[in-house]
Amino acid sequence: MRGGGLMWLLGAGASAAAEIPTAWDMIWEFKQQLYVSQRRVSPKTVADLANPAVQRELQSSIDGLTKDSEGFNRIGSHWKNGVYQRVMLLRSIS
Repeated sequence: MRGGGLMWLLGAGASAAAEIPTAWDMIWEFKQQLYVSQRRVSPKTVADLANPAVQRELQSSIDGLTKDSEGFNRIGSHWKNGVYQRVMLLRSIS
């Protein structure tokens, strides 16, 4: 048996304090990238990811990509490239 070793357990707070993006941050950055690429707008228009209005706009855009006018999931040939699955994942964890 080994002698008394020292172990550290670091949680998400430690990485956030070290300015390493959290999973939550990365999800919102991905939503931002989708928004900018789909809408072809400047990233500056949705730069403040901490702003609730920006978050609502991004989430509304994601919801619009995955739902038809009646609220049903859209699954068509143009969704077979995996975008649909990634967007649904984003919706499920937000």
